[in-house]
Amino acid sequence: MFALPVIFGIDPSLGRLDYNYLSQQALMELLIGGFQEVGQICGSREEPKDLTDWYGVTLDTSGEMVEEVYWTLLELKGSLHVQWAPPSIENMTIRYNSLVGSLEMENLPAKLKFLYLSGNSFTGTINLTHLPACARELNLTENKLSGSINLEELPTEIRILDLSDNAFTGSINLTMLPACLKKLSLRRNQLSGHVNLSKLPVAFETLYLSRNAFTGSVDLTNLGEGMQGLHLGWNNFSGEVSFDRLPASMSFLNLSDTNLYGEITGMILDSTHFDVSNTRIIKLIQPESNKEEDNNSE
Repeated sequence: MFALPVIFGIDPSLGRLDYNYLSQQALMELLIGGFQEVGQICGSREEPKDLTDWYGVTLDTSGEMVEEVYWTLLELKGSLHVQWAPPSIENMTIRYNSLVGSLEMENLPAKLKFLYLSGNSFTGTINLTHLPACARELNLTENKLSGSINLEELPTEIRILDLSDNAFTGSINLTMLPACLKKLSLRRNQLSGHVNLSKLPVAFETLYLSRNAFTGSVDLTNLGEGMQGLHLGWNNFSGEVSFDRLPASMSFLNLSDTNLYGEITGMILDSTHFDVSNTRIIKLIQPESNKEEDNNSE
């Protein structure tokens, strides 16, 4: 059963060293210690089932170490104590519930590769500078998180970071993203300031910055050759944009509802889907006769 008097007698300020004295069962009980109801996960709070019988919990081949937690659409309420997650967990998916409270991101399990906590009501700030070194994907979209976002010390192996649909504020630095990062989504926040797109990682593919309060000009002349999608609409960007050096891989570009202006040629329009509605950007359709001449000259 939940050993609350003993477990909660441990001083949390001592950090993750205390985990060496706790069993996987005890740590999992602490992880959900803030849930209002735990019946569908472990039977009861007073007499929880053995971990092998917990709903949504996957153990390793030895049957002793927790590898994965999957609790999605369970109508869970209360708080999630991520700092007590067993150090063996590699995948934690707790999506679309009604969990609240803050997230101690600096105390996540060292082996955690995938963390999906979207569709809850978590609040407060988050620390992205001390994520697990092996982290691959982090999704915190559709919460109520706030404060600034530091993107300068992300794990070197991270591929996807989605912080969209929150209340983050302040400026962002996109010039020091890890080389492996492929997708970054910060849309629907309250971010502001200028955006530098000239030093995105070579492997980078998709960037979502739409529906914020970014300002300044937009330079599209130094995007990586692998860039596929760029979503900048619904911001306060202004000035002239050059489309002459868009990467050949670009398939979608959204600049709608900004103060940008410029001209897009027909040849570019043939290969990329543009959304430039409510801007001063002009699409120059290439006459069919010119297209035939270009084709004949090749």
